[in-house]
Amino acid sequence: HGSNVSNVNNWVLSITNNVAAVYAIHGVPLMLSQVFVWTTTDPYASLTDVAAIRDLFVNNIQNSYNGRIAHLLSTRLLGGGISNGIGGYCNSYPTYPGPQCISSDLSTGIIPFPNYSFNTYVVAHEIGHVMGLRHTHACVWNNTLTQIDDCGNQYANVNGDTPEGSSCYDSMNPILPGGGGTVMSNCNLINGIGINLNLGFGTLPGGLLYQNFIYANCNTGLTCGSLPPVNDLCSSAINLPVNYSCVVNAFTNVRATSTAGVPVFDCGNPGNPIKDIWFKATAPPSGRLTIETTQASGGLTDLIIQAYSGICGNLSSITCDDNSGAGEHALLSLAGLTSGQVIYIRLVDSGSDNEGIFNICAYDNTLPCHPDFDALVNFYNGTGGSSWTNKTGWQQGAAGTNCNVCTWYGVTCNAQSRVTGISLSSNNLTASSIPSSLTNLTYLNVLALFNNNLSGNLPTFLNNFNYLFTLDLGGNDFTGSIPSNLGTINTLKNLYLDGNLLTGQLPTSLTNINLSLIYVNNNALTGCFPAGYSEFCSKAYNFSGNPSLAGGIPFSTYCSNGNGGDQDSDGFCKALGDCDDNDNVIFPGNPEVCDTKDNDCNGLIDDIPTPLTNTWISGSGNWHTPANWSLGIVPIRCHNVVISGTNGTTVTIMTGQTGEGRSVNVESGKNLVIANGGTLTINYGLNLINSGTLTNNGTMNINNILDNALFGLNNSGTITNSSTGTILIRNSGTRSLSNNLGGVLTNNGMLTIDGNVLGGSSTGFHNLGNITNTGTLTVRNITGKEIIIAPGSSFNNQTNGVLSLE
Repeated sequence: HGSNVSNVNNWVLSITNNVAAVYAIHGVPLMLSQVFVWTTTDPYASLTDVAAIRDLFVNNIQNSYNGRIAHLLSTRLLGGGISNGIGGYCNSYPTYPGPQCISSDLSTGIIPFPNYSFNTYVVAHEIGHVMGLRHTHACVWNNTLTQIDDCGNQYANVNGDTPEGSSCYDSMNPILPGGGGTVMSNCNLINGIGINLNLGFGTLPGGLLYQNFIYANCNTGLTCGSLPPVNDLCSSAINLPVNYSCVVNAFTNVRATSTAGVPVFDCGNPGNPIKDIWFKATAPPSGRLTIETTQASGGLTDLIIQAYSGICGNLSSITCDDNSGAGEHALLSLAGLTSGQVIYIRLVDSGSDNEGIFNICAYDNTLPCHPDFDALVNFYNGTGGSSWTNKTGWQQGAAGTNCNVCTWYGVTCNAQSRVTGISLSSNNLTASSIPSSLTNLTYLNVLALFNNNLSGNLPTFLNNFNYLFTLDLGGNDFTGSIPSNLGTINTLKNLYLDGNLLTGQLPTSLTNINLSLIYVNNNALTGCFPAGYSEFCSKAYNFSGNPSLAGGIPFSTYCSNGNGGDQDSDGFCKALGDCDDNDNVIFPGNPEVCDTKDNDCNGLIDDIPTPLTNTWISGSGNWHTPANWSLGIVPIRCHNVVISGTNGTTVTIMTGQTGEGRSVNVESGKNLVIANGGTLTINYGLNLINSGTLTNNGTMNINNILDNALFGLNNSGTITNSSTGTILIRNSGTRSLSNNLGGVLTNNGMLTIDGNVLGGSSTGFHNLGNITNTGTLTVRNITGKEIIIAPGSSFNNQTNGVLSLE
């Protein structure tokens, strides 16, 4: 509409009328009190972020407007709407949450209610937030911290965002309303679901909306503009909760009108015309009910109340009172009622000549004080309540004179008056244990006891709070370990245990729940950061001030490279001794076993302390016949293998087979033959000692890393490496190959010596005997001398032989 003030006024009025129709479904009046139209460039034109625009709007408008809620409307495509927090409708600038909101992406066209339009939906939605309503996909409904629908959760999950209702959302079984979503849902984002404005806010949010409006502590509670009170008629009578004692709520009779066709007042002077308003109350099991008006500051001083039975349109008088209460206020004491009977209360100012506010309550002192009363009193008595800094309400409750626990200091209640929060930080609570009866507060969301004098072990019953959202026990003197069952509280988001005397290790179980904040700083925790704690790297965290935790490695370092963590849950930290934090059988001090792993983190693989010796006990035969060996099994990699027996015994590793051992010792007069296609492997072991005859037609791999003093291949007998044979000696000790005095080595194939494990000098090839080479002999990566041919020895490199020193 550009800057055409008339067109904009009509546009805003049309949107408001549509939104008011939605609110009227739940008995909440909504009126437009003022419109401000920018006819020059507005201060938000350069901004593109809806939250930034909201903040600037709040700072600009402050309290300089007529009305209760300030709502900025824009057709710019900014991403929908946003409120200034939730439930700020009775606050004023600069208090947060506040009564301000913004709706964008609006169209200039108007689609009349009950047809759907985004204009109606988003404006009603944001005002709903200001009125204290959460999204229907948040886990805050049904008195069980569950959701009404999953539209918003489904949309977030599909788009890679964290669902607002993550603690109750099941992606495999989403709750998607078949008849369309309600105003506080995000079902407009789900194809095939959408928003059904005919449903308004739905039953639960609509009921809460009405209660928040009716029981508001500001002038928006009952009147709006030129409208009469919402309870001007019998049919719209406000329900008074019946309590143990008088718990007053303030109301008004401003602009009340006269109700026709109702039995007259039986007492006092109701005036003419009678400007009445209506309430109702349900009789408790005792059949007794007291209705009482009391003085509100600056309010009405002389009221009359008449009680009726029946239904609106067919009421019968029960009794009336004018001045039995305090001052000239009214008080009715009813008895003999039927449990569950609805009593209608007609209220009028005496003479009907004054308008203003007043207090009214309904009670029966035979009712239980409050379902959460006993648990709170036990908590008060068990934490030195008489010495608390602020014990308002608690002291009177413990004395039996105040049952309205929702008014006690630090107590928060939900719309059903059940306790959802206890916030008593810095209040001189003193106890060596928290009373376990506190778990009878079945709806507790917040337990904040920071900076008190609480000691002993952390309670192990905290997991019995099914809906706990925030647990703050920081700044106390708790000792012992953090209970692992905290990791079973699926609703827990914020965990403060900082500034205590806690010891032991961090529980792995905390990774089972979706914490948003974890503060355990300034304790005496030990151990490592458990497996899975990397998920807290993107959350609010503080692990500092625990000198022995992860050896003092900061959690930020753990987040960047894993140091200080115990990913394999073996009790040892990465970079603090655990040489492999991804394998829970590798850590300092773990017994070494034969598994190709450095189990004890000493830098050696399979250096088992007492290796078994497996000795050949048969005549000539196949290496892979178990009966030929002393242990009754074919040698495995960690056996010290001895080729023994009578002279001339020949042991053969057949084609396609692999023999292995920690070491192999061919005794004098014995023969070891590796057939073409066969393999002998000494890996992560010692060496091969030959005093007999070794013929290799296949492959020999010797990888000695266990003893730097040993020679990889130590020959005092005869070795023939045929033209099909390959010998590879790697990572040996002071000598890779030692051909000793009397030793004969003939190489017709490939013999490679590659590297040594010593940091200092080593010898690749040391010959004291006789060597003939017609194949390829390669020595490389040796830190000392590649080859030594001792005096008196012979090294015959034939015409076709290749000697390569690299």
